[in-house]
Amino acid sequence: EAASGWGGQEIRVFQEVMLLLERGYRVSVACRTGSPLEEHCRSFSDSRFNFKSIKMDRTFSLEAFIALHQYINKIGPDVIHTHSSIDSWLGGVAGKFSGIPVVRTRHVSLPVRSFFPNHLLYSYIPERILTSGEAISDMVKKIRYVDPRKVVSIPAGVDLCRFNPVISGKKIREEFKVKPGQPLVGKIGVIRGWKGHDYFLEAIPLILQQSPDARFMIVGDGPGLEQIKS
Repeated sequence: EAASGWGGQEIRVFQEVMLLLERGYRVSVACRTGSPLEEHCRSFSDSRFNFKSIKMDRTFSLEAFIALHQYINKIGPDVIHTHSSIDSWLGGVAGKFSGIPVVRTRHVSLPVRSFFPNHLLYSYIPERILTSGEAISDMVKKIRYVDPRKVVSIPAGVDLCRFNPVISGKKIREEFKVKPGQPLVGKIGVIRGWKGHDYFLEAIPLILQQSPDARFMIVGDGPGLEQIKS
């Protein structure tokens, strides 16, 4: 995973590592140097887990490709799972060189540019393509030369043990001075361009027309924080 942030995609990658280890699998992670994912990998220890940080900051980096190819040959994985564009190129090509099956996951619904050689990330390199929703699957199936039969939608799961529906929201309401019965509308997530925070802000005046006492809250951080503050 070459992503530099810590959002839903990166969190899902790390959670899947934990779940695979719980089920007895051996897991190795190649992550971007200096990324939050690297920090989380460093803080975790298991005899069946190892990781390597690689400077995966651009697609066509010979240094990163060599480092990743050497790491793959060292650990001898049964399958390579890629997630972002950069690691899909580096890891996908390295997997082809090593004869190891590659699985590519598409997490976001942003349009995929279907021109050569970009479509090779989906049509030629991976044995399977996983998506986090049916809408993304439908989009991927339209990419040039992609076999629809190898596209599978696996939405992100929810660890129900982390949530307790009986916990009162009174403390939060008191902290932010929200009166009992006063509508509170929230948006939680990484603050970045395609998450729709601009739509959330645009909707506020419309909601206030019907519910003048409503309060609004954005929870999260990310590269778009300063933009929505302004």
